[in-house]
Amino acid sequence: MLIKEYDQEHVLCTTSDTFFSDLKDRAKELKATVFFDAVSGEMTGKTLEQLPSRSKVVFYGALSEKPMSEIDPLLLIGRSYSI
Repeated sequence: MLIKEYDQEHVLCTTSDTFFSDLKDRAKELKATVFFDAVSGEMTGKTLEQLPSRSKVVFYGALSEKPMSEIDPLLLIGRSYSI
């Protein structure tokens, strides 16, 4: 729907079985290094892991009403991620 109706080239669905691998591929292809997070919860860490080194999460909400989780501190250091 989003691709056709809004003429978008890159649309990913978080319920897809291939979401994380698709995200990783697109982030590499597009050189995406910023992730805007309004949801929080376990998706924050899982999504961050798919981004290239030196990527950044801009956290501005908690629609899931859960704290950020699934964030590996070693990846923050090793890949120079920032939140």
